[in-house]
Amino acid sequence: MIIRTLTLLAVFFITTLHADAQDMQFAFSCKILDQVGINLEDGKSETFQNYKYEDFEAESVGDTLWIWFTFTDKPNTSVLNDYTLQISANVKKRPFFLADITKKNWDFWNQKQEMLIWETHEGRQILGNNIINISNHDAHSTSITGKRYYKNDWNFIIKSGRYSSAMIHSVNCIGMSNDFEKMREIISTRHN
Repeated sequence: MIIRTLTLLAVFFITTLHADAQDMQFAFSCKILDQVGINLEDGKSETFQNYKYEDFEAESVGDTLWIWFTFTDKPNTSVLNDYTLQISANVKKRPFFLADITKKNWDFWNQKQEMLIWETHEGRQILGNNIINISNHDAHSTSITGKRYYKNDWNFIIKSGRYSSAMIHSVNCIGMSNDFEKMREIISTRHN
């Protein structure tokens, strides 16, 4: 009888520990409005509209670009109220990684401007109520900078490049879900 009671208490305790977890995954689906590339070789610069890869189908104006957010809530781990937030993007099934954010990367919350700010090895990451600024400064330097311009509609400039070439896309994301606000609210409660 005592073993059964202890087992039930242990199951209840473990269930209670994970009851607060609020994992979520969502994406912004964005249309590429315009793009320009620049290449610098042997002291000569040229611009182009599409990537120049022989074996790769490059994105073009009108294609869909996805920005993925994967939030894993870990409220009862060794780091109290821990979480991870992974942000990636892809075009035509070509993924590129942007940021891996955890509570230990936390820098500060600017309440006046409603911005959550982290300092990661990829760079400074900002998720504001109406702005997003994500950067990755590895060999394939990529950044997404944009703002909400109406309810759940967003504009972004996406820059990617390496060594002597770069590509810049302007994208529009219309009618996104409110999961972004839900995620920001969960994260802000983890820092109160």
